Amino acid sequence: MIEPEASTSEPGRYTAVVHFHGMGSQRRLEETSRMIDALDSYQYAEFKAGRPLGFFRKIEPRLIPAETAGSEPDAYIRATFFPPQDAPARNLRFHEAYWAPVMAEEKSALSVALWLVAQWRRPFQTLGTPWRQRQRLRRASLIDQFENYPQSLPPHEETDLASLITLYDDFESPEARRGPSKGSFSDFLAFIEQQTVTGKAKPEPVRAARLQAVAKAWRRHYVGAELRIIFLLTTVILAIALAAAAVLLGAFAAANAILDLTSAVPPLAPMVPLLGEAGSIALLLVTGILGLAGITGFLTDALGDVRAWASYRETDLGNRKRQEILTAARRTLTRVLSDKQCERVVITAHSLGTTIAHDTLLSLTRINRSENRDNPIEGPLPLMKIEHFITWGSPIDKVEYFFESSTSTSHRYLRVQEVLRGDTGGPPFAHNRKPHIHWINFWDDGDIVSGPLSSPMPAQRSINPIDNFHVKGFAFPLPGASHTRYLSHLPVVARLWDVIINRRYSYLTLQNRGENGKLGKDYPSVLIRPGKGRGDRRWLQLLAIALPWSLAIALGLFLFAGIKPAIGFAPSAAIAVLLFVLAIRSVVEGPLEPF
Repeated sequence: MIEPEASTSEPGRYTAVVHFHGMGSQRRLEETSRMIDALDSYQYAEFKAGRPLGFFRKIEPRLIPAETAGSEPDAYIRATFFPPQDAPARNLRFHEAYWAPVMAEEKSALSVALWLVAQWRRPFQTLGTPWRQRQRLRRASLIDQFENYPQSLPPHEETDLASLITLYDDFESPEARRGPSKGSFSDFLAFIEQQTVTGKAKPEPVRAARLQAVAKAWRRHYVGAELRIIFLLTTVILAIALAAAAVLLGAFAAANAILDLTSAVPPLAPMVPLLGEAGSIALLLVTGILGLAGITGFLTDALGDVRAWASYRETDLGNRKRQEILTAARRTLTRVLSDKQCERVVITAHSLGTTIAHDTLLSLTRINRSENRDNPIEGPLPLMKIEHFITWGSPIDKVEYFFESSTSTSHRYLRVQEVLRGDTGGPPFAHNRKPHIHWINFWDDGDIVSGPLSSPMPAQRSINPIDNFHVKGFAFPLPGASHTRYLSHLPVVARLWDVIINRRYSYLTLQNRGENGKLGKDYPSVLIRPGKGRGDRRWLQLLAIALPWSLAIALGLFLFAGIKPAIGFAPSAAIAVLLFVLAIRSVVEGPLEPF
């Protein structure tokens, strides 16, 4: 029986965990319950291994009275944790920012597919934009290069990142816009020369040359990323087209075997040798139907949510759903943070929920700033209670790339939007230019949705970097399992335990160093990155990408060069069999580091 609460809080202080679930047909408190089960299983596994961590008791749902008469009361899951060695018990509450009902509508797979195809234009648009435009996107590319691909940079100094970003911000200023500059990359190189050498009391030609070399590497990294996005989007569209073609060909072959349609539809006659006998017909139909079924479900159940959420323009009709989701999420967080018995808050989020949680935090900060400009992290809503923001399977950078990034001829508009949006260098993530919320992001390169995050970071990344931790979940990069089963991996759950139960990796618990604390706090000491190395999985991903292309090439060779199907499709069949065997083996073996 679920007991209602007499008030919004129980006697005693507690730690609140607020979870933002991912995309798809989620059920209320299901993902949150899965997280609690993972924590409980972890402590039991450690107990069996002779390392007792304590144990949970009284894990049960509770109700909070509704805010308005006649509305449904809010539910959460309460738990009491008993540490080992008779330490005092701790109270925990697990809340959920539940947004799935807002997305409950009839979604057309065709309309979502057409929307997805339309995104193919974005990399061409960004490549054709002057270098001074889309600043957040290009800064994120430079931060990503310094963070994850330093080997691609020429000899440089650590301060060059901050210097380049400062110069890049200045390159967008009204002063730099005056004159003949069109904002191209060559203009940016000339701007670097002007700001470090020309007309300076102490010219720095060596530094200017070094910064220009790093800037050129930055541009190569950016362009390379854009070209990879074009290739990957084209591959996805090709795979959808091939799956649809397989269904159509299979249906035609089945009908042809019965009615001999080739005489009625002569242009299709050359396809008969490809379709073959009944076995080939069945294979085409089954393969195509399964492929389309999976693609259709993914389009409607997952990408349909992304399509609705990513309506950032207020003039779009879809923006109403976005605002409705934000309103509900703000209400949940506000209720938790306003409870005086709540002493600490951990925000966890999965998949699309990470972008909702991130935007909710920024939105609450703007509300606070409107009433407390000098210190918005302290009130009116006490955002200082939030110590950790933990994400897994996050598409935040991809959402920024495809939907948030915008251009304008108005310099002032771009600056206003940048300040209003905020980043991890300011509230609520940082306070007085010092880290406050520790953002830990778990990502797996087998999970095509996730990745190391860069776009929310500030120009001065040292203020409060995102702690990107790489998880190698499965031997074979299974996209579906890699995206949905982070809570099956020991590195993820162990660190969730440390954060939620032990309050580890917190900036707020650090002590000042040195005599009388003169050295300040060692903030980098709480970072847990980088996690597992990426290893040898890239060739497996290349094989997966090669499959639709090999099928398309084989089909073209058959239609236009007369190559026999048995020869043309042999490489595709070999790749498909190899991938299938490796995938099945990975599924049977399960996670690489289970608990």
